Amino acid sequence: HLRRCSSSPAPGLIILDEPGAGLDEQRRRWLPDAIKNLDVVEQVIVVTHMEELRGATDHVITLTPQGKGRQPIVEME
Repeated sequence: HLRRCSSSPAPGLIILDEPGAGLDEQRRRWLPDAIKNLDVVEQVIVVTHMEELRGATDHVITLTPQGKGRQPIVEME
């Protein structure tokens, strides 16, 4: 668990960019629960290619590339 120090306020936002990169399989399996348990943070944004993390979120925004110079397709779940 991420714990708040008594002398510092909880962060309002944490951005995790590819949090599974470099992790072994055991830690990759642990990651969804770790993200769900970030209850001392108001908002967590996860940028990832890991499908396993979909269940750890309240909302999913998927960006699908459409080629160079074109805007990606944006889907919200």
